[in-house]
Amino acid sequence: MISLLTAAYLLALAIKKQGRLVTFDKAISVLLAKNDPQRKAIYVIES
Repeated sequence: MISLLTAAYLLALAIKKQGRLVTFDKAISVLLAKNDPQRKAIYVIES
């Protein structure tokens, strides 16, 4: 797993570049509020 700091940086980069952060880590969703429209920048792969 990546650190929370690294995940936050990668998520901010994805949002800035209008991309998506793809991960297996469901816990990354805690970085954004549930009703935040930028939450669409996170894609969790279900395994």
